[in-house]
Amino acid sequence: MREGTKLVLAAALGAAISGAMSAPAFLMAGGHAGAAGPRDAVAAPAGAQDLSAGFERAADNVSPSVVTIVSARRVTVAADPLLEELRQFFGDDAVPDAGRRELIQRGLGSGVVVSADGFILTNYHVVKGAQEVSVRLAGGRRVDARVVETDPRTDLAVLRVDARGLRAAPLGDSSRLRTGEWVVAVGNPFGLTSSVTAGIVSAKGRTGMGLAAREDFIQTDAAINPGNSGGPLVNLRGEVVGINTAIFSESGGYMGIGFAIPINMAKSVLRSGV
Repeated sequence: MREGTKLVLAAALGAAISGAMSAPAFLMAGGHAGAAGPRDAVAAPAGAQDLSAGFERAADNVSPSVVTIVSARRVTVAADPLLEELRQFFGDDAVPDAGRRELIQRGLGSGVVVSADGFILTNYHVVKGAQEVSVRLAGGRRVDARVVETDPRTDLAVLRVDARGLRAAPLGDSSRLRTGEWVVAVGNPFGLTSSVTAGIVSAKGRTGMGLAAREDFIQTDAAINPGNSGGPLVNLRGEVVGINTAIFSESGGYMGIGFAIPINMAKSVLRSGV
């Protein structure tokens, strides 16, 4: 691994002091209109239309099952961080006690409904250490959730919510995935709900990443960013074939390499929770 390059778990964590993420900066992608008037649209090639339709069907099939997971935990920090640093440098006797205060640290991630009776699959690191977990459903309704199964070895967790009218996503067979196959990632990067990105399977069976004890990652170039953790990776048949987990990045954002846990590995954890 090159110096400065790092693996980033794709969950968004708010600052402990404010409990909220800082606002992102946006670059406007506008241009200057030329003097000529608008031209007529041209027909897309049939193959391109078919591929676009495949992406649309996959997104339509799974998006209603994708949820936002909000976690909260209480942390104790120094009431005056500067005094705390001075005490560490000069010693406890030389500097007054900084005191302590309790804050709530919030995190955002994604999940996917896998049964109509309320079971949701996500990443373990999305809910790790959380004292409160809630789920925002596709329609915007927010409900409390409980963690019914965790497996730190695979970085997977199963949640349960008491809600009606849930739509379960179909689970595929990740062993049938092939390198070069088109896939779609669905999730809530930076809190932007129901975001859909597309790419291909770049590689299979990635290990030695240092993300979990049991690793067999699907590598993809579908854009994955903080907040995508726990969201589904979907084939063009609209089946969930992986759970998006991490990105390989020098900046903390998308660099063209993402990793997902194969759904076949997740099924064994799901059976334990259900």
